[in-house]
Amino acid sequence: MSNTLNYETFVRDNQEYLQTFHDKRVIVAYAGGKDASAILHFLIQAKEELGFDFETHAIMYPKHIY
Repeated sequence: MSNTLNYETFVRDNQEYLQTFHDKRVIVAYAGGKDASAILHFLIQAKEELGFDFETHAIMYPKHIY
């Protein structure tokens, strides 16, 4: 099992979900972390291939207190 995430893996693993975006405008909440940055990069690639558009909004969570 590989821990490598690339665009092809992202699309393959999320194909059913991504297909629901076709001809839609999707709103993406972006927190700015490494995982969110990778997904945003993949969505930029996927929008042309899968025929959707999206807008990104930065969000901030309150600092957690433990």
